Amino acid sequence: MSKFIFNDGMKIVKYDEGKTTEYSLDFFDRYIETSIRETEKDAWKHSGAGAQFRGDAIEHLRNSQANEIIRSEITSLQFLDENNINYSLFINDISAIYGKNLQSKQSSESHILHDNSLIIKGASQKNENIALTISKDALISHLAIFSKKDNDFIEVTAGDSCDEYPSYSESDDGVILFSSKGVGRDYNGNFVEYSPSSIFTYNVYAGEVEELFASENYSFIKPKQNKNGEIFAIRKPIKDKNNDNLFLNILLIPFRLVKAIYYMFESFTKAYTGKGFTEKSSNPAKNNEKNPKQIFIEGNLIYADKEYKLNKKHSGDFAGIIPRNYELVKFLKNGEIEVICKGVIAYDFDNDGNFIVSNGKYILKTDGKKTEKLTECKLATTISVLK
Repeated sequence: MSKFIFNDGMKIVKYDEGKTTEYSLDFFDRYIETSIRETEKDAWKHSGAGAQFRGDAIEHLRNSQANEIIRSEITSLQFLDENNINYSLFINDISAIYGKNLQSKQSSESHILHDNSLIIKGASQKNENIALTISKDALISHLAIFSKKDNDFIEVTAGDSCDEYPSYSESDDGVILFSSKGVGRDYNGNFVEYSPSSIFTYNVYAGEVEELFASENYSFIKPKQNKNGEIFAIRKPIKDKNNDNLFLNILLIPFRLVKAIYYMFESFTKAYTGKGFTEKSSNPAKNNEKNPKQIFIEGNLIYADKEYKLNKKHSGDFAGIIPRNYELVKFLKNGEIEVICKGVIAYDFDNDGNFIVSNGKYILKTDGKKTEKLTECKLATTISVLK
């Protein structure tokens, strides 16, 4: 039976012989605790009639909501051995890579790299080097290699592109696979859109980048290569902009303007009374009420309930929330592509040729023909199997 780890929201879960064990993240927990203390420490200065008279109330409301709504995500995981893993994450403006010992209860995490001016993603380690991506803004990112020995990294790609999802090949220590999409701009240099994501390799010894697979109609993300040299990825279609209903969007303009005005006045009312126009809207930051029907995954808005109902028709009890056109595929030597599983957002393979996949709601094991449920999850977007 495979042993593997996956993220369930901002927790890491280990699966071993049918048993699951949850692990919290020390770095994430410390950040949340510090944020709460900072908010509570200054609360007395910005409450009461005096604060409202001075005009502090609106500014404090804005700051409090910013502290309470935390943007966070585990962006990569790797099982190193029986007890140790790497993970990368970001929290608001901070991104980091940490190592974690799954047996130790105290001082279980070791700092590898963190920065509040760069966006760091990736935790794929080979020997003392970690493949990752580095970006200074939300548009462009480049492949980099971090040396644990030298405690420094070097960028190995450049240009107006977004490099993502680096992983060391399991069949060649000198090869890193990653996906990359070009940044499309207008004549003034403003961002317009990305090109479809293609799969590339970087040869560590030769310093060469090679494009392996590309398509005009699909993006390929999260590439991996097993010990037999076979390459896999998740394939997802490019959104067809021609499908947008222009006439419907024009009809909705008055409704959207009224909605915007409503929320503007409601925000003003909450700043001075602490209550909105309805009980449920009194303080969305404290209530932390999020619409469960809408989630962002890999930069795409997914309507979870809608996708679950559609998947239910095909997958029955194993139905997930990821669209079925997110496909786990294998690249064949003759240039063709074999679809292994549909509705996949994360995957890895074991030594027996099985795939451990996440459809957002369940962790499944499949050989491409037979599928079985291993465990449930709230939202798993990364998986790593112990080889």
